[in-house]
Amino acid sequence: MSIYATEINNYFLKIKKARGTLLIFLALLMPMTSNAVIYSGNELFEKLSDIKQNTPMTQVSASLGTGYVSGVVDALNGDAFCIPKSIRIGQIIDIVYLFLRGHPESRSELASALIKSALAKVFPCE
Repeated sequence: MSIYATEINNYFLKIKKARGTLLIFLALLMPMTSNAVIYSGNELFEKLSDIKQNTPMTQVSASLGTGYVSGVVDALNGDAFCIPKSIRIGQIIDIVYLFLRGHPESRSELASALIKSALAKVFPCE
C-alpha cells in the first residue's frame, strides 16, 4: 500500500470516528420524554417565593418560576391581557406573586389560569 493510500485510509477512519462521536453527542442532547411542566398555583407561588432568597438551589427554583410566567405571558399577551412594552419581567413577576399571595384559596388551580387572571386585572385589553 502506498503512503497516499495509507493517509487516505487514516483520513476516512478519523472521519468515521468523528461522525460516530457526533451522533452519540447529538443523541444525548435529544430529550427522551417531554419536558412540559404544568404547575399549580401553589407550586408557582413556592418558586416565586424563592426569588427573595439567595442560595443556589432557590435561584434555580426561582428561575423555573420566572420562565414559566414568561412562557404564559408570551402565549397570552395580546389576547387575554395587553402588557405595555415598557413593563419588564420583574414587574410582571411581582404582580403574579402578589396575586398568588393574596388569593391562597385559588392556588390549587392551574398556575397558567392564575397568571392570566392576575395580569388581565392589571393589564386589560381595550
